[in-house]
Amino acid sequence: MPDFAHRTFLEVAFADGKVLPIVISCPGIAAAFDPKCMPEPVVPLAYPRPGSGGYTDTPENATPFPSLDPNAVDRARPLQVPRLVVPITALGRRTIVVGTAQLPNGYLAQGDFALSDPWPSSVLFNDGIRLEIRPTGGGSPLQNLYEHGWHEGVEQVEATITFDVAWFEPGATFTIVNVVVR
Repeated sequence: MPDFAHRTFLEVAFADGKVLPIVISCPGIAAAFDPKCMPEPVVPLAYPRPGSGGYTDTPENATPFPSLDPNAVDRARPLQVPRLVVPITALGRRTIVVGTAQLPNGYLAQGDFALSDPWPSSVLFNDGIRLEIRPTGGGSPLQNLYEHGWHEGVEQVEATITFDVAWFEPGATFTIVNVVVR
C-alpha cells in the first residue's frame, strides 16, 4: 500500500480550460526547505553566515584567528545597498554585481540580503538566490574564515547575486533589499 503521508494532490487548471491532476511529493527532512513543500513558500536565499554555522567553524588543531588590526578596521568600508530592482529578461543562470566592500584583514563580519517579496509571483527560480563575496584580487568565495585566512590591511571584495530563472512573465522584476557586506 503506497504511503501518501508526504504527498499533496492538486488539480491544475490551464488557460485553455484543461484540468490535470498532479502529485507533489515531499518526503524527508530536506523537503522542509523545498518551496513547493512549505506551508508558505519562500525563495531559498544563501549567503555566508558569520557568527553562526559554517563561516566560523574551526578546523581541528587550527590556530585561533588573529585579532583585527585597528588601522585596517578604520580603513574598512562596508557595502550597503538598501534596494536593488532586478529586471528579468531571459531564462537561465545570471550573476549580477551588487558592489564592493573593503574588509579589515579579510574578515567578514556580515554578509546578508533579503527579498522585498519572499515569493515573487512573476518569476520562478531554480535553486533560489545566492550572495557570493569574493576577493577582487582573485580566489574562492568567502565561505569559511579559516580557509580564507587573515590578510594584511584591508581586502577588497566584490558581492554578487546569482540566480537561475526557470520561468518569468514579460516585464518581470524582483527586488533585493538590505544587502550588507562588512
